[in-house]
Amino acid sequence: MNRLLITLQDDQQPSDKFLFEWDEVPAYAVRDESFAALDEGDERGGGGPVMQCKGTRFIAWATEATWTHGDMPLLHWRIAGSDDVIDVASVGPPVLCKIP
Repeated sequence: MNRLLITLQDDQQPSDKFLFEWDEVPAYAVRDESFAALDEGDERGGGGPVMQCKGTRFIAWATEATWTHGDMPLLHWRIAGSDDVIDVASVGPPVLCKIP
């Protein structure tokens, strides 16, 4: 099993913490938000800090760079934090848990 866990918490102000868990993650990327070039049509914060993206360059790259090649259609999830942008190519949606 290939597992990726991401904990999201706003370090600028008190907020809830969330854990995102995927079982199958063929690829992911972490970029500094100051330098992250988004795909045309994407808007920073347009869908909140977590969004599912479609038809992006990242998912095209992940499909070509992994053994999935159409056998497993990949889903693109973007988590936009105050410091980083995390792109995840997964086989299914994440399980989301609020951390007490």
